[in-house]
Amino acid sequence: MIDSMAVFNALLNHPAAITTVNAASAMSIASLILQAGDSRQAYGNAITMVHDSITGTYGNAGEHRETAEILDKFNRLMGTTYESRGVKKDDIASILDGKDHYYTATEDKNLGLIDEITNHLSIADSSDHPRHIVPDHLSSQPVKAEDSSM
Repeated sequence: MIDSMAVFNALLNHPAAITTVNAASAMSIASLILQAGDSRQAYGNAITMVHDSITGTYGNAGEHRETAEILDKFNRLMGTTYESRGVKKDDIASILDGKDHYYTATEDKNLGLIDEITNHLSIADSSDHPRHIVPDHLSSQPVKAEDSSM
């Protein structure tokens, strides 16, 4: 977390215009680094996973309580960082609730995690084939019947 916050701050304070792009996946702390861009983008078929701070501990009850307090501080820092980039406070509470949350590019944009989707490969469920997920630009294409001669 600390090293990643240093990367975030270095990008945020760089004098050049920075564009961060989720080209495939921004998992865990990478979702926070994504926030450092002046322009935050994601490919339509990319996924982002956000969760609150985690660690492993060893020690007695007092040491575990101290670790929990430190994790709470990290969570507040992460929440403040997401909020500073446009994520609403109510949404922060739900994305930093102790669970892993996976978001498509469209969901990222709706939450404020990105500013734009860089292409038209956003993911849509195909009602004709519920077991498959296909890019939006292909979802309206007729699906060829499988060759039954094989």
